[in-house]
Amino acid sequence: MEATADTKHSPRWLCHVCHFSSTEGSGYVCQHCFKIACGAHIIPTATKDENRATSLEMLCVECLVQTAPSAAGNMENRAMPEVEAEKSYEK
Repeated sequence: MEATADTKHSPRWLCHVCHFSSTEGSGYVCQHCFKIACGAHIIPTATKDENRATSLEMLCVECLVQTAPSAAGNMENRAMPEVEAEKSYEK
């Protein structure tokens, strides 16, 4: 079977916050706005639903600021996940 252009390359994704683009990995999906974000702009955040059940959601920094401004103020102190593509981007 011969490889086509579609099977040779991974799809390119783009962080909607910083516009970082890569073909490695798939980025992260914000569970509020459903947009793609890189590892530097997605934060695992504990949220509570109407029944006061706590769950962990991945939120982009834009949604985090909109939904929990007090939590966004502490973003500098939080460890953020890294994407392998970002490590090569910094070089």
